[in-house]
Amino acid sequence: VDGLKVYVDSEITPELKQEAFVRELIRKIQDMRKKNNLVVRDKISLHLSCSQEDLGEFIDEIKLEIGAKSISFGKIKGKKDLLEFDNQKTEIGIEKI
Repeated sequence: VDGLKVYVDSEITPELKQEAFVRELIRKIQDMRKKNNLVVRDKISLHLSCSQEDLGEFIDEIKLEIGAKSISFGKIKGKKDLLEFDNQKTEIGIEKI
């Protein structure tokens, strides 16, 4: 159709940014599980340097996606890695339980 225009709102809202962070976090943790030879049935404890607020409403989804029994914030334990996202560094630790 001639003259048809489509406008896309390209604003990155805080909610979209948080969801993108969570997706990258899940991807990184799944990669860590693979590197540490963990299988799907292996449950883990997850330790993060970010705050609980950084994960928002996605905490239960993260636990389900990565097979975590618990998520703690602050001290990093276990096998460690770093996620760099949007000029923010988040330390990640996983422990098989």
